[in-house]
Amino acid sequence: MKKPVIIITPQYNESESRIDAPLRYADRFGAVGGMCLVTPQIKDTTDIDQLAKLCDGAVFSGGDDVDPELYGEVKDPLCRLVTRKRDDFEISFLHACMRYRKPVIGICRGIQLMNVALGGTLYQHLDGHGNGVIHNVNIKPETLLHKIIGQNTIKTNSYHHQMVKKPASGLVICATVEGGYCEAFELPDYPFFLGVQWHPETSAGEECDGWSYKIIDAFVEECRKNMR
Repeated sequence: MKKPVIIITPQYNESESRIDAPLRYADRFGAVGGMCLVTPQIKDTTDIDQLAKLCDGAVFSGGDDVDPELYGEVKDPLCRLVTRKRDDFEISFLHACMRYRKPVIGICRGIQLMNVALGGTLYQHLDGHGNGVIHNVNIKPETLLHKIIGQNTIKTNSYHHQMVKKPASGLVICATVEGGYCEAFELPDYPFFLGVQWHPETSAGEECDGWSYKIIDAFVEECRKNMR
């Protein structure tokens, strides 16, 4: 059976001029039926548009911090490595995917990039959210995420130090963590537009996590519906 083509955005190592994507992304999204491909950083807007046309969905993966200049702020000393070439490519690619109504999911840095791409802002640094901390996440009823998971509260991993500050216009926060910080958002009236601050591809299938696989499965299923 033909599989949906899913583009995974990789980390970009500027000093060594190479891309790098953890195998767990392809392993997890591939395990439920996706044909996963990693793309280089493309500059030409026509090529980016063609890539969006060709794929059936896109995963905006984790990695370096998003350049604060993109949301109108000066880089804080606690803001870490930024890779502007990656930011520029992914922002263009996200907008191209949205033009064709392609399913998209953002993971960790991915949710941050998606928010900035649409006009939102970020906290450049927050203590207490990294190093694999496990914490509770509260999911709002009647949202896409709640429909997928079917629970009001779950436990997730935490490997980040930045978070969504001001959500972009149109985005709806569908999950929060202690302190009221955004842990996930979605875009209503779009086939599948979801950003999560944790890494579902890391813990999906583990004994302590019986829900992250549902997110991945729902995304791949939507990509399958999107196939031509």
